[in-house]
Amino acid sequence: MGKLQSRGQIRTLGALAWLVYFFSYVTRINFAAILVAFTQAENVSNAAASVITSVLFVTYGVGQLISGYLGDRIPPNKLIFGGLLTSVVCNGLMPQFSPNIPAMAAIWGVNGLAQAFMWPPLVKILSCALTPEDYARMIPGVSTSSGLATIVIYLVSPLVLRLSGWKMVFYLAAGTAAVAAVVW
Repeated sequence: MGKLQSRGQIRTLGALAWLVYFFSYVTRINFAAILVAFTQAENVSNAAASVITSVLFVTYGVGQLISGYLGDRIPPNKLIFGGLLTSVVCNGLMPQFSPNIPAMAAIWGVNGLAQAFMWPPLVKILSCALTPEDYARMIPGVSTSSGLATIVIYLVSPLVLRLSGWKMVFYLAAGTAAVAAVVW
């Protein structure tokens, strides 16, 4: 892949990378944002609910190793699309299996694996498509998406909880991330 020269193409790639990483965070941390509401609504202990988040972090870590291996064999744009699409499905399934903690943990574990297929391939795409100077300028901007996604999910979730309940947080995350996957 040749290096992008057009400022428009570089900005478009940066915007797409930012969008993908933003929604990867939204679909990763939304359960943590609604954990208290979930435990109260479903009468689930904090310990049981925390298993779900723990499984995500373990599978995310393992997924980083798998992502690195597959990243040398599968085009990174396909890994990103597959990871985001899988995360969309997992987010859509979570409310359907509540309050079955083992099933929810399994689904969220798959989400953890899927999440690992976004940042490493994004870095590969950016490093291959951009000059070292453009890459150095782009990465900090793309990285801001995770912080903003965290702020957004923790600001929007209480409103959604008040209006529609915890399940809607997952459906909204899935729906908006599905749009991001299509745009990607």
